[in-house]
Amino acid sequence: SNRSSILKYAFLGFFNAAYKNYLFMEATARQEYSSTLPPGRNSYFYPSVNTSFVFSDAYKMPSFINYGKLRASYGVVGNAPPAYASGITYTQTSLPTANGPVTSLSTQVNAGNNEIRPENKYEMEFGFEAKLFKSRLGIDVTYYNSRTIDQIIQLTVPVSTGAVSKLVNAGELQSSG
Repeated sequence: SNRSSILKYAFLGFFNAAYKNYLFMEATARQEYSSTLPPGRNSYFYPSVNTSFVFSDAYKMPSFINYGKLRASYGVVGNAPPAYASGITYTQTSLPTANGPVTSLSTQVNAGNNEIRPENKYEMEFGFEAKLFKSRLGIDVTYYNSRTIDQIIQLTVPVSTGAVSKLVNAGELQSSG
């Protein structure tokens, strides 16, 4: 009784490069399509790039430093709404009248939204990693910043609209540390 179906497909590209085995870069690009988004607005794009520099392989280090690396990354990920949540649908019923039944349309309990957009999360990270004293001591320090926009939530709406809730893009979360 709860069967559902979603069609998703994507195009994905990768790029990797290395220079003298101490400088590295990787990039990705993804174009995704989802049947849970409105027609004509059913695609979203998210790229990523990350790089690292192993400075202990590039330069002569003091003998107590075994390994050292700097890294940075930036990425975007997307998310579509759940199945059947964004479509605007109606239920056909009959209303009894003195002259016979009259056809009536009513919205579903959860009203859809033909303007819904995918939510996106943007994240960046910077880090430093080192191993010292014959790898007996390790240090790993990271800073990150994450921001999610256009969160997809079910918003409660007045009953006078004919529905109980509506799917909307309303929200932004941010965290860092």
